[in-house]
Amino acid sequence: HRKNPAEAYPALLESLKQNRNNWRVWVSKLYTCIDLKKYDEAIQSCNDLLGLKARRRSSEDVPNPEERCVRAIVGGSLQCYHDARATGDDVAVDSARRTLVRVGQLLDKMKE
Repeated sequence: HRKNPAEAYPALLESLKQNRNNWRVWVSKLYTCIDLKKYDEAIQSCNDLLGLKARRRSSEDVPNPEERCVRAIVGGSLQCYHDARATGDDVAVDSARRTLVRVGQLLDKMKE
């Protein structure tokens, strides 16, 4: 997924349509969304990964989202907000604010 995230993205979506319970695909989608700056989808991938972890037995070793991924989401989301404010694009500012709310919800969920 690192070589060409734009090509990997549709394949990952298709894979998840077929099987939403493969944590490795969720991790790949998370990295790909971060690479593509699709932060809302990266947040959703984290949420889905956490949900999958909660439903699985501990012996199945579903990982938590990596700290560096969460940091990338937080930093990228903040940058999008600052960029939107700098351009004065009210629609983009509203969208970025909603993303930041989702970031906060993800962080709350992760500390549980």
